Amino acid sequence: MEILSNSRLIYTQKYKMKRLFFFALSLVMLASCHQRAQKAATMSAMLMSGSWVCADVIDAIVDAKSTKALREFPPYTELSFVRDSAKLMAVNGQIEQVQLTYTGVGNKISIRECDGGEDMVLTLENDSVMVFYDELNNKRWQYVKASPLLISEAHGFKEGFVNTLNYRLLSGDYAVIDLETDKRYDVMWKPNGFIYGSPNFTRYMLCFSGDCMNFSTDVSLVQFFSDDNAGEFYGWTVEGGVLSLYSLRTVNQQDEMTEYVADRKLFELRKK
Repeated sequence: MEILSNSRLIYTQKYKMKRLFFFALSLVMLASCHQRAQKAATMSAMLMSGSWVCADVIDAIVDAKSTKALREFPPYTELSFVRDSAKLMAVNGQIEQVQLTYTGVGNKISIRECDGGEDMVLTLENDSVMVFYDELNNKRWQYVKASPLLISEAHGFKEGFVNTLNYRLLSGDYAVIDLETDKRYDVMWKPNGFIYGSPNFTRYMLCFSGDCMNFSTDVSLVQFFSDDNAGEFYGWTVEGGVLSLYSLRTVNQQDEMTEYVADRKLFELRKK
């Protein structure tokens, strides 16, 4: 009987030890999963830092060599994330900005209460590509991380969409012909919107969204600025490698909207 009692005691102790072992193992596994989730979230936050620009919008403009080709827009053309923060600056079109918050777990980024009050969920495919699936409009929008060389600092956030578009579309060194005076000179259009060498203007800004998209009926628009000029619109086209600038003629004047068409070609710019 004593031998039997000892055997039962040994069995009971072994059973308890096994239960303790498996309990401890489950705690270790849960802790490991939690750490992996935390690491994934941290990695996502690190990867998100910087400016992400909608490549589909830029590609559409560059391929058509015209902003008039745009028919659809994502909720935001640019998403600028702040490192070690849950905040981001979202750019809707050209200059309309809104500050939002986001959460990230693994490769999923959820931007809280964005356009229309719905969360915007993006998938981080790798360290330089992020995708938003717009189920409502059955559209896939791809965002890419902007080059550090094409990012400007504004309002505490990094912005790169406009500079990237300028770089791909119109920036460069040009030989200019003034068709009215036959004056010739060289200029440089920089991706950040500055112009060097022009006797008339110091900055340019492409019109690709908002009200200015409705100003023109037949050509794309660019706005030029100088030190004493609040801004002047010109029409532009690119054909055969030549950038042409046109004066504009008013065809419809309303209280809040003026419509223009291209009038006279004023300048021809040829890439050097």
